Amino acid sequence: MIKITGTQTETKIAAVAEDKSVIVEGSFKAPNAEFIGTFALIFFGAGSIMTGKTDLLGIALAHGLAIAIMIAAVGAISGGHFNPAVTFGFAVTKRISVSDAVQYVAAQLVGAAVAAWVLKYFYGAMAGSIGGAAVAQGMTPLKAMVAEALGTFIPSRERAPQVLVNFFSPNPGRTARHEGLHVLR
Repeated sequence: MIKITGTQTETKIAAVAEDKSVIVEGSFKAPNAEFIGTFALIFFGAGSIMTGKTDLLGIALAHGLAIAIMIAAVGAISGGHFNPAVTFGFAVTKRISVSDAVQYVAAQLVGAAVAAWVLKYFYGAMAGSIGGAAVAQGMTPLKAMVAEALGTFIPSRERAPQVLVNFFSPNPGRTARHEGLHVLR
């Protein structure tokens, strides 16, 4: 389904016809892109921690480069969310449909789980020692879940650039399926 707006209809139709990354609604390209991007983020990000040979800068670079490369590679297909919190933000602001959001989140969770499994396969027993999430002493699981839910809406230093790239794309005519990181083009 192609929606055409504006006064330059013929130009937009030609651009859509040449752009091989334009998605047909209901296709599985976007969820697959989210799977691959999330897999890469977890595999390289957590993998950099598990090597035990990387300092904090190396770990930050592994995460940042994984996100940047994956947004550049598949951002035109899915928008490069790679994080259920980002997808939730897009769904709440109606930049993607709820059905797309559900598919994205499912793909992200499966991509992260598969990446974790692959890392566990490579690193074995060490896989449990990378700083997994645990509830602090004296805090109930319910309080921890509420704190996590509130923290989802506050951009952190690692999530803020991704949210800014996704929400403030220089091409406002597109929704979540923009053209990736424009800085890299």
